[in-house]
Amino acid sequence: MGVTITGIAAKADEQRIIRSIISTNHRNRRPSEIVFDSELPFEALIMRKPGDDCIDIYSSEKGCVCTFSDTIQERYLWKHEISEGFDLFYFDVSETAMEHRFAFFTGGKEIHGMNVYDGGTTKRIYGDNFLNIGDSSDIFTGTLTDALEPYLPQPMGTMLEMGYQEKIRRYRFRLLEPEISIPVRKKKREKRLLDALPLLILTGYMIHTVWSRFNQDILLTWHHWLAMILLAFTHICFRKKNRLGVLATGLTILAGLFGAAQFSPGVRFTSFYWSPGDLDIPLFYGQPVFFIWLGLHLLLSGSYYEGILRRKYWKQLKTDLNGDTVTATDQVE
Repeated sequence: MGVTITGIAAKADEQRIIRSIISTNHRNRRPSEIVFDSELPFEALIMRKPGDDCIDIYSSEKGCVCTFSDTIQERYLWKHEISEGFDLFYFDVSETAMEHRFAFFTGGKEIHGMNVYDGGTTKRIYGDNFLNIGDSSDIFTGTLTDALEPYLPQPMGTMLEMGYQEKIRRYRFRLLEPEISIPVRKKKREKRLLDALPLLILTGYMIHTVWSRFNQDILLTWHHWLAMILLAFTHICFRKKNRLGVLATGLTILAGLFGAAQFSPGVRFTSFYWSPGDLDIPLFYGQPVFFIWLGLHLLLSGSYYEGILRRKYWKQLKTDLNGDTVTATDQVE
């Protein structure tokens, strides 16, 4: 069996490449980390990876050569996006299948690319033959080694013959959150839409109120302005995190319920008192209609409030919000 090797080469340092892989996965909603595993002889770079999570990196002053497991290459290597930070040479050589691909990326675009189908004595090439491959070319010992020469301190063949003198660093790629199937994603989107339903209703009332202000010359009070501020704040919270949006929706509904915020054109409040003897004890002051919106909100999103009075709840919320930043293991052992 021949060599099967997939990877990238770049004139960038090792940690910059690692951070780029992490950040591009995060941008594509696949939060991940890359952690150092072990140091191995250079020849392990071209061997089939023993696990789906392997990334092998050889680093020198000239650049880095990284090889990946098939799983990482197919699902977690965002070549176009990585090349926004530095130029990238991509190679996928399979002497077993006799099919190869080479590409060069820069500025988020693939500027050269070709597929090579090796028939033994002849080669079919589709795309831009920017490596000048001919029928007599040996893909692994010739084309690939020549293409990687600008990134290695010595020719690849020489480095393979040097045995244990040259080392690579093996890393493990791990998702921080399990990938979600398409049906589950669809259900989550539907759930988020239902969570936002009370907010959309109140937003509709406020749009009607603003329209009435200009069409019927109705004056807006500070209650209306507070309502608009709360609505804008809640929409922003939903964009940041669904749980945060739900909590902001609850706050907005309570502000309307107890008369602080007004969403309809007229300012109308209701008071209830308990009058034992000559005393008038206030029981409620606000807008009773908001009991409907509060009930709808709790029916659709009540689960988000479980444990809200516990410190652990708020600590977890803070962790979730901080999780929106990329986490990387920059310091290796």
